[in-house]
Order: sequence, then C-alpha cells, then structure tokens
Amino acid sequence: MNVYPEEVERVIMQNIPVKHVMVAATPHYELGEVLIAYYESDTPLPITDVKKDLRKYLERYKVPMRWIKVPQMQWTSSGKIARKAMTEIYGH
Repeated sequence: MNVYPEEVERVIMQNIPVKHVMVAATPHYELGEVLIAYYESDTPLPITDVKKDLRKYLERYKVPMRWIKVPQMQWTSSGKIARKAMTEIYGH
C-alpha cells in the first residue's frame, strides 16, 4: 500500500495538539515498512488515545506505529523539516 507522509502529517496537525510533526517509514521484519511519527509538543500525548483518534480519519496502516517526541525539529535553510537529519539524529 502506498502511504504519502504529507497526507498523514496533515491529518495529525489538524487533529492532534502538536507543534510540528514528521512522518517517515522504517523497515519492519513482518510488515515490510511501518510509519514513525516524530513530533514536537508542549503537552504530553497519550499515544494509545492519539492512535485511536487518528483511525477515525486514516486507514489503520496509515496511522504511525511508533511515536517519538523530539525536543526540537531540525529545519533546512528553506524552512522545511530536514527529514534526513531528523532520522539521523533521533533514529528509527
């Protein structure tokens, strides 16, 4: 199944109280690939509730399996999230 990270990020930003979010795929031994959400938030998020809420808007396979709270997003000089730098710094 094709998953577009930008679609998932948009739904998260519209429905979950986060400042910024980045979604990336990582290899999984059984499923092929799964999604990871890197997020910046001022408030703690109950991830099980977040996943449940997102299933109202996204298919199950589009809901990130793992959530990593980051202290600060990395940005490119053009003002976009530095995806490669984020995965290198915070890992999969």
